[in-house]
Amino acid sequence: AKKRFKKAVDRNRIKRMIREAYRLNKLDLHDLSKQQQQQINLAILYQSNEMLNYQAIEADINNALAKLISKIKH
Repeated sequence: AKKRFKKAVDRNRIKRMIREAYRLNKLDLHDLSKQQQQQINLAILYQSNEMLNYQAIEADINNALAKLISKIKH
């Protein structure tokens, strides 16, 4: 949000990093949803006050997707 990051460049960079991390790691979730014939709507919110690097964002996205997959399976 503009409240946390004043410059649009920073907000857009965060959005691009989140989209890329999700794009590269969505395969397991996509396969599971097709297997179970379910539709999944997913929203990712960035709530940190500091700009994280791509590796940290990707690790967080991986953890979130793994938790979501385990909840769907059970």
